[in-house]
Amino acid sequence: MKTTINIGILVVVSILVLCGTSMAQNPTFNAQGSAIVPHIFTYHYTATNKAISYISLSNITDTVVNCKIVVYDHEGEDVTNRGRVMTGDNTGQWTTIALGTGEFEIPPHGTRMYMLDDSANQRTVFGHALVKWTSNNDKLSKALVGQYRYWGMHGTGSGHGGTSPINNGQPF
Repeated sequence: MKTTINIGILVVVSILVLCGTSMAQNPTFNAQGSAIVPHIFTYHYTATNKAISYISLSNITDTVVNCKIVVYDHEGEDVTNRGRVMTGDNTGQWTTIALGTGEFEIPPHGTRMYMLDDSANQRTVFGHALVKWTSNNDKLSKALVGQYRYWGMHGTGSGHGGTSPINNGQPF
C-alpha cells in the first residue's frame, strides 16, 4: 500500500516537472533593453545663446540593433520630433540619418548620435529620454553603451557643458 502511494506521488511529480519544463521554454524570446537618460536640457534664444543635448549610443554586439529614443519635456509631452539622429562621414561633417522620429539602426560595433536642438521653435526643454533597443538575435541581453552630453553657449566664446554616462556606463 505504501509502495503504491509512493509510486503514485512519483508519477504526479514527474508529470508536473515535465509539463513545467516544456512550458518554461520560450523559443520566441525577443532580445530587447532600455535605459533612462535623466536631465535633458535644451534651449535656443539666439545663435550665440543656446544649449543642445546629445545622446551617443554604441552597439557593442556583432548584430544590427534597432533603436528608438523618446524624449519627454517638462510637461511629459513627447518632443522627440524636435531632434535628429546622426552619424559621421569621411568629410568631417555629420550626416543626418533620421529626422524627427528617434528611430534608427546601429550596425554591429557602430555608433549613432541623437541631437535635440530646438532652434526652430526657440523653446526651452527640461525633461528626460527613454532609450529602447531590440534585436533579432535572441541571445542578446545587453547591446548598447551610451553617453549624454550637454553643450551650450552664452555669447561668443563662452561655452559650457558636461557629460554623463547612461546607465552608469554599464551596457544595457
